[in-house]
Amino acid sequence: MFIILKKMPSEINVISVCIVFFLSLLITSLASYFPAKTISKMKTTDALKYE
Repeated sequence: MFIILKKMPSEINVISVCIVFFLSLLITSLASYFPAKTISKMKTTDALKYE
């Protein structure tokens, strides 16, 4: 019933790994930049009020 594989049925390409790495780096950078930009414009007392 189960097929035992001696080898993975896919190839890992260096270019694909680099593309995934840089896209994930870009997405996480953007996802952390915009909230930080918004909070940096906020007054300290307002930020601590909701803490």
